[in-house]
Amino acid sequence: MATKQNKIQLYYSGVGSLIKKYRKDKKLTLEQLGFEVGLNKSDIHNIEKGKNITILTLLKIALVLEKDVAAFFDFKNPIKQEDLDSLIK
Repeated sequence: MATKQNKIQLYYSGVGSLIKKYRKDKKLTLEQLGFEVGLNKSDIHNIEKGKNITILTLLKIALVLEKDVAAFFDFKNPIKQEDLDSLIK
């Protein structure tokens, strides 16, 4: 059974994977995206690998990549209600 922390990490990883996909679709390097949002290459790399991301950073990335913020939550494995319930308890 996945722990609460593991479930949260799965969602961060999903967001990070989509950021990477959309960045590559726009043919931007890690450095270019980082410059546009005020971060360095290493920070963007960590976000794409599923490290913690703030809402403000996600909003900046969405603007640069010309995506609606909701696009970053379009996971292959959708969030289940029971997972959401366990995260807030």
